[in-house]
Amino acid sequence: MITEKSINNEILTIETLTETDIHHVVRLSNLLERGYAESEIRMILQAGNLFGHRSGEGTIVSTAAILPYQGNLASLGVVMVDPRYRRRGLATRLVQTCLDIVPEYSVILVATDEGKPLYEKLGFRTVDTLHRLIAGEYQCQRPPHLQMQYTQFRYIDDQDLPELLKLDQEAFGAGRSKFLNLWLRQANYTSILQNQAGRCIGYALGVQTPELLVIGPVVAPDSRLAYLLIDDIARRYQGKIQINIPSVHQDLIRFLMRCGFKLARIAPVMMSGVYRMPPRNHLFAVSARSYG
Repeated sequence: MITEKSINNEILTIETLTETDIHHVVRLSNLLERGYAESEIRMILQAGNLFGHRSGEGTIVSTAAILPYQGNLASLGVVMVDPRYRRRGLATRLVQTCLDIVPEYSVILVATDEGKPLYEKLGFRTVDTLHRLIAGEYQCQRPPHLQMQYTQFRYIDDQDLPELLKLDQEAFGAGRSKFLNLWLRQANYTSILQNQAGRCIGYALGVQTPELLVIGPVVAPDSRLAYLLIDDIARRYQGKIQINIPSVHQDLIRFLMRCGFKLARIAPVMMSGVYRMPPRNHLFAVSARSYG
């Protein structure tokens, strides 16, 4: 699909981006201080569709991605526009192009304050908020009684995948096997939680970006065990850590802020189609802002 828009005698073309465009997308990300790595953009290309406007000089000046999941839910992300090309309707056209790919789906996104009015015009409504916490240095505060005797933490291996996919679908509200398989390949740190019978009851992943470690998803039966999963990864990493926690989990947010995390921002979570979040009581952290 290709459309065109003439701006100041310059033809800007919406294109389906490919791996040959990754360096352009990373350049735009760096310009806007979004922090996308080449590996993350490559994963988005494999898991969904990435669109962008290309300038007459061949540079990508705007992007937006749509990642469809099983269960008629999709995630919208990587919405970026070069500052020189803003206020010209490029983001609107790209987002609409993404929505046209999944006309029967509910679409979820994590908005910036600047982007929220655009999404509202396109029919999105705020259904939740996401707390982004960042720790320059993690300070373990694990109370002795928190380590429960019936749990066991270990690294994730291939045989765990069926149980992880089932857990993730129940926690996220949609099946996203393709995405999770790809995200697992990128994970530098993993932790799986088993009960006494050896059954998987929770997991967490940590993915290294150019600037920090992002911990997520985190799926657990309750906030205490969610913290232990986070702690299992955070204590093995030396450096800056980011975690994105749905606002419903205030007890976990407060505890992590005693462990060296600080609130970086609160972002609106928006949806189109159905203005109600699926139940996510066991999803304690999302993977990243682009994946719902």
